[in-house]
Amino acid sequence: MHHLAAGRAVLIGHDHEYSETYYSPAAEEFGEDETDVLAESPDWWRPVVERILAAKDYVGFVYGFDGSAWKRADYSTEDGFHSVGLPALSFEKSRESIISFAQDAPGLGGSAPSPAAVEALIAADGDVTEAHVSAVIGTSGWDPAAGAAAARKFLAV
Repeated sequence: MHHLAAGRAVLIGHDHEYSETYYSPAAEEFGEDETDVLAESPDWWRPVVERILAAKDYVGFVYGFDGSAWKRADYSTEDGFHSVGLPALSFEKSRESIISFAQDAPGLGGSAPSPAAVEALIAADGDVTEAHVSAVIGTSGWDPAAGAAAARKFLAV
């Protein structure tokens, strides 16, 4: 997920098992027909996709958020988006994913995190603080500052 100015975002991914879309170099590499995952997309999607391709990563799907709605190119091929199991697909999936992951945090001693702390972390979106992370994983074992810093990278343009 790449957050851009003006409330826009570009979500790029690929599922090595379920993406049947082959974009750019992947089409040639695998000898498949190319799916234009950028067909009729706004110009602001392209720089993000180009950075991913420059890193030699595959692109199976590209979704753009224009500040009000998510969109993708019009194609019927399975792109692997749903099989990736992104927690951000819903509040409930986010909550379940955080609780499942946090239960292994050494700072919780095997207990589940506080539901209120998890909801506050989700509500913070990318503007996560060390306090948000500590409230979910505890203060010992894992590094709450590193977790907050990683989350804030989603705010970078």
